[in-house]
Amino acid sequence: MIRPFVPPSVAALRPIIVMQSDDELVGAPDAKFAEGHACGLLEGRLAGQREGEARARDELQAELVALREKLATKEATNTVALALDRLLAARAETDRALQATARDVLVSALRTLFPALLARAAGAEVAAIVREAIAVRAPEPLSLRAHPDTLACLAGEAFEGLALAPDNTLNLGAAELTWSGGGLTFDPATLLERVEAVLCPAPADTQETAT
Repeated sequence: MIRPFVPPSVAALRPIIVMQSDDELVGAPDAKFAEGHACGLLEGRLAGQREGEARARDELQAELVALREKLATKEATNTVALALDRLLAARAETDRALQATARDVLVSALRTLFPALLARAAGAEVAAIVREAIAVRAPEPLSLRAHPDTLACLAGEAFEGLALAPDNTLNLGAAELTWSGGGLTFDPATLLERVEAVLCPAPADTQETAT
């Protein structure tokens, strides 16, 4: 048996609409707001973090530049200080060399002039020693032993109670004045050695070895 075709109703062709409850309709905007709020907070936090990192990089870069400038200044100061130290050391060495040269020249001149000075002043020095001894020891007799040329320098002097004893073994200007139980010696060569020792002292190690 053939059934006749019956077209569906218009209502059957409409889309099926699922109705939401009132709670679901009210909660949907709140979820979207919460999601948007969370995204906003995250973006704000990331932006703040990026800004903080950029500020920290700038501050660190500024500190690095300042440290480099300080280091450059310190290195320049050290360089100048080292140069000054070298200059002062060179100057001190030059001063020592000049002083040593001056002492050598002075000693050389003294050694050259000393015999002439001695020949002129030996008699007066010996005469002064004899006068002082006679003033203290008189009327005790005294004996003066010296080189004949030294005694010749005393030819114009008159000393009572003084016996002259020529001795060619003594250096010019040297004299030995003796009396009973005592005496004294005048040696210009020893005096010259002492003057040279003052002008040109021996190094400390040499002095320790000599002692």
